[in-house]
Amino acid sequence: MTHLFVSFSVADDARGRDFVRQLLVRLQQQGIDPWIFESPSGEIEAGASIPDSCRRQIDQSDLFVVLITDAALTSGYVRLEVEHAVTRARERQLPIVPLIATTTPVRDWPHAIQQAAAFKGSVLPSTPLDALESVVAQLCARLSIAYVPPQPGSPRLPLRQRLTGELQGCRSGSPYDVGDFTAILHKCDLAVEALGKDELARAHGLLQSILVDLDVLYGLEDSYYPRVVFGAVLMAEARAGRGSFTEVERYFAALIDERGEQLDANAFVARGHALMELNRFAEALSAYETAEPYLHNPDSALFYNILRARVLAELPMDADDIARRRSAIAPGLVARMPGDLDRWLSSLSLACAYAGDVDGALAFWRQIADATAVFPEVVVDICSQLHRQAVQTAGGGALTAARGLISSYIARRPDLAEEALVPLRHMWARVVFDRGDRRLARRQLVDLVARFPKTPVIHVDAAMFAVIDGDAATAHALCRTVTALKDASECVPAIGAREFNLALGHAFWLLGRRVEAEESFRRSGYRCSVWYESTMPAYFGTARDRPGGVQRIAALGTSR
Repeated sequence: MTHLFVSFSVADDARGRDFVRQLLVRLQQQGIDPWIFESPSGEIEAGASIPDSCRRQIDQSDLFVVLITDAALTSGYVRLEVEHAVTRARERQLPIVPLIATTTPVRDWPHAIQQAAAFKGSVLPSTPLDALESVVAQLCARLSIAYVPPQPGSPRLPLRQRLTGELQGCRSGSPYDVGDFTAILHKCDLAVEALGKDELARAHGLLQSILVDLDVLYGLEDSYYPRVVFGAVLMAEARAGRGSFTEVERYFAALIDERGEQLDANAFVARGHALMELNRFAEALSAYETAEPYLHNPDSALFYNILRARVLAELPMDADDIARRRSAIAPGLVARMPGDLDRWLSSLSLACAYAGDVDGALAFWRQIADATAVFPEVVVDICSQLHRQAVQTAGGGALTAARGLISSYIARRPDLAEEALVPLRHMWARVVFDRGDRRLARRQLVDLVARFPKTPVIHVDAAMFAVIDGDAATAHALCRTVTALKDASECVPAIGAREFNLALGHAFWLLGRRVEAEESFRRSGYRCSVWYESTMPAYFGTARDRPGGVQRIAALGTSR
């Protein structure tokens, strides 16, 4: 696969950062493997060495791109990266492409960046995104790669390029070698386009046709990446309710068992995803951890999945592992997308919260520079673990930390749509309730229920809060709203069938309809006792300290 290193620094320039993000996405769609370097501290001392991972990626790159902005001119990281690239350009003719987005006179640039600017590049307009496609086309030409125009909605699946690599040295069994090869690649483009549009049946058929062609025409019955993509289609079909996660898990397990030369992290991660859907969390954790050695650099998404699997499997978090991962990013992180460092820091914050280290969780959180890079569900996960710690240890510090973390995140994310804010505001209400401000918490949930009348999880929480306040009538009404929903497809915001059935079980239980509650719990994949042993203390932890609190809960459970 073609490798490319992008050196940049945009500081608070939102347009510059957006340009880099879009550039990396478009490069990945061309089958190019782009890399960037992010630092947790923002600067390093002049003369310090580039971290080994950064140097290694530049050495392995086929092209070095430097975005010359005002921030880049004063960045020690950019200067050091460019110095290393210029040295490599002299030694092995590493191509350098400067993208100039500053009006600062060249005479005021650092010497290394002046040297890089001597190579042929482009001067970007004041709105860099306007030149995005011309830059992508230019980079493809420098790498002798056919430029692929943007296809709205297409996922970043370099199927054409990966298959081209697997076909190197193969000869067609038909007399029409070039035509056959072109036809297969065209089918690859059509399959990726169909998958991007959620046309799963069409993608399924095209990939089956590709696999047959590879077997019959080229004798490639063990092609790797096309089968990975076919597995991705099977996964999408299972999530849409038109397939089996058991089938998906077996498919990737068989692909792994072949131990082919092309085997990489993709198969292990995909198997881990299927195992997560099957509630086989410990096995999923093993699959994710097996994928890590196949990667040259830390991967924030994989680390987050490792944490999710560990939390759901109720396995302890190893403090030494947290320390090891922390030290791995101390000098910076080589990644494929701006914001990966911040996502990595958010996952470390989650790991500390799960381990009960509130101070550690907050320390990692404070290092996050770009809150827009952190997904809302990760913030909810962090605060959920802080909330759990507070309930288990009766410690108010974790609740205060969770409330402040959610509030600061929402303040830094004015771009979030109202639906995306729902789980954050919901978690905030839980935290505030257990901090003792029950009226404020209930008011928050009442507002959410009014705005989103088909949110079973929030309705159940609002019902439980009402129970603790002795308001059985309100609790009954909220639970009946939940039990009137037919399935997860009616819910807004959308939730999975597992979460829907769990909330439904809670509603039935609160109404005293135990048989229906147990059946809903069974469909959710949880043990029924999870409600009695885990969930109830989490929601009602403070009720035990109030006379009659638990008795009022039990009384509602016996009524219809």
